Amino acid sequence: MELGGGSSNYQGKASEGNVLCYCGLPAWISQSLQIFKASNKAQEMEQFPVTALPEDIQARVAECVAANSVADLYRLRATCKSMKELTDRAGVYAALDVFTFPSYLHVSNLVMQACYANGNPSTLFLKGIQVFYTFDLQDEGLALIKRAADAGIERALNTYAMTLKVFWDNEEQFSGFTRESCERIGKIVRSLDWGCGKSHTDAFLMKKYEFISNVLPLFYNCQCTPWVERDWELWHIENSKGKNLCGRCFWIKELCFFYRDFKPIIYLF
Repeated sequence: MELGGGSSNYQGKASEGNVLCYCGLPAWISQSLQIFKASNKAQEMEQFPVTALPEDIQARVAECVAANSVADLYRLRATCKSMKELTDRAGVYAALDVFTFPSYLHVSNLVMQACYANGNPSTLFLKGIQVFYTFDLQDEGLALIKRAADAGIERALNTYAMTLKVFWDNEEQFSGFTRESCERIGKIVRSLDWGCGKSHTDAFLMKKYEFISNVLPLFYNCQCTPWVERDWELWHIENSKGKNLCGRCFWIKELCFFYRDFKPIIYLF
């Protein structure tokens, strides 16, 4: 399984001995590099030949690059044959963040499948949304979203918390968010649009109608901030009250955004 195509348009000279890495590395890798340099009496310099390092360190470098930037990963692949082979390993597919792919670069099904097969958290999250919200397989879908959340994927953490609240009225996960982080991550989650116009399942729509009937009135009846405009259909909920909301009204507002803007995934891999 190859991450990219068989040929490269990468410009510049590269050989097995002059592959350079400019990415930020974890402390333990940096320490290993210092030891390696000292043992080989290498001159101190900001650039270093990655292919001269032990193979396990090279693999960790490739994984770090994959987790931070897909563009840099493709550049690394283009440098030489050994780097291309190294970036086709399972650890790289597991570390790759598919959300860092540039918008102009198509993510092939083969890449997504390889990532998912190797337990890649970002693809576990996407698959979880598809299974839960499109196929209506709640147990399987929630388990996938939780695996991604446990791996530290911010989108998954937000979606997992909202899903528990929407379907089981469980608010335990809300304590892990500040208002600022919830607003920031929530906007990112709701911007994901791989649904191609797919509507939500009946189970989700039923929860939405129950929310509008039973919970939304609490938002407008609360005196924490005077409401400016009532919006029973959630279309303009962001303009209904001011910013100085109490804790309950804040989370009601975030749930309004989730019900209104969150989209299922109709096709993935």
